Amino acid sequence: MIENVTIIGSGNVATHYAKRLAEKKINIDQVYSRDNTKAETLAFEVDAQPITDLNLITANSDLYIVAVSDDVIEEIFQTIDKRFEGSIIAHTSGSAPLVAGLQNNTSAVFYPLQTFSKDRYANFKKIPILVEAETKKASKALLNLGEHIANTCQIISEEQRMQLHLAAVFINNFTNHLFEVSESILKEKGLDFSLLSPLLHETIKKVEQLGPHQSQTGPALRNDKTTIARHLAMLEGEEKLKEMYTCFTENIQKLHHA
Repeated sequence: MIENVTIIGSGNVATHYAKRLAEKKINIDQVYSRDNTKAETLAFEVDAQPITDLNLITANSDLYIVAVSDDVIEEIFQTIDKRFEGSIIAHTSGSAPLVAGLQNNTSAVFYPLQTFSKDRYANFKKIPILVEAETKKASKALLNLGEHIANTCQIISEEQRMQLHLAAVFINNFTNHLFEVSESILKEKGLDFSLLSPLLHETIKKVEQLGPHQSQTGPALRNDKTTIARHLAMLEGEEKLKEMYTCFTENIQKLHHA
């Protein structure tokens, strides 16, 4: 049973995990950040001790949540592993592999499938948490914790997690980039992005109700060559956008046999 947690990191994921755990009466022992102000700010909010040096970790927590950039995950795991034993060390990345080679603790993943911003409320009742761990005991402990702070929590394999992360990049990061492209196209003609808001919301509703395949519409699906050619002409001089438009058009037609 996980009763005490140390948070390693002070970014978006670390912040929301710390707040949610504290909200659900899980004790936060310490909060680590290289930035003293960030460590103190988050630690104050969750009644924890702030630290800026991993060697200052003194609390033998049941779980260490490592919410940092992928390139320093393994280094932090090894540092913690040398200091304590018998705990679970879990990173929160969707794309980083399970850290192997720990001598004293159990390696795991506690991945929240959501995009986070510090200034936006994170409703964990609607956030899936995906669990992966070296042992069944750690998997069960993390599953119980996940079910305590969220409505959806399940155990998955590393391959499944990485596929989920890849899909999430398409549905979130790439889609947001398309929003930026659309906003730029409208600004050029003095139009406001809010004009697309009803379309955006209806698109999401349709996808949730019908599924992505059945929701597809547009000139590519209809193989409307006249409109497609007109759009490409409007993008003259914007070669990257033309490539993007053509790529999406061809892929839609391939998927729908247009």
